[in-house]
Amino acid sequence: MSKFRGPCRHCPTVRRCVGLSAAQERDWRRVERQTSAAPTSAEVRGHTTENMAASSKVTVVLKAVKNITVQFCPFESNVRSTRMFLSVMSSHKVRATNLNCEVISTVKHDRSEPVVEITYLDGDKLMLKGAKLNSSEMLSAFQSMCAAKELQAKLAAAKK
Repeated sequence: MSKFRGPCRHCPTVRRCVGLSAAQERDWRRVERQTSAAPTSAEVRGHTTENMAASSKVTVVLKAVKNITVQFCPFESNVRSTRMFLSVMSSHKVRATNLNCEVISTVKHDRSEPVVEITYLDGDKLMLKGAKLNSSEMLSAFQSMCAAKELQAKLAAAKK
């Protein structure tokens, strides 16, 4: 196959300009579609598919949570996981699972490390340090604690 730039502006097909057969034109168009695909907005922003898929597949339920406090300095390089955790917790779908749960974000400019503090209805607290964890690890730790709290509540209700 000879090297060519593609169709002229005035020609609707490639083979008229360049002299390709119908099969060669089909192959060329298939390769063009594959290579000229525009990047998604997530790829432009630098999010990897694995991180986004991990955070979107987790079902978050805030039944046992009283409040969530997120603190971070936006100018630090290690806040991505904390910000992704905050975006998941702030979504309408998650917030609808417990309307009494407060999600508080505090943006500081003191070069402090990102911290997520979760207070449960029974008074227990879970502190996640976002500098050392990625978003999927934070979500899985949060979900496992929530599942344990819900199981405790069910057992306590069954005993009464």
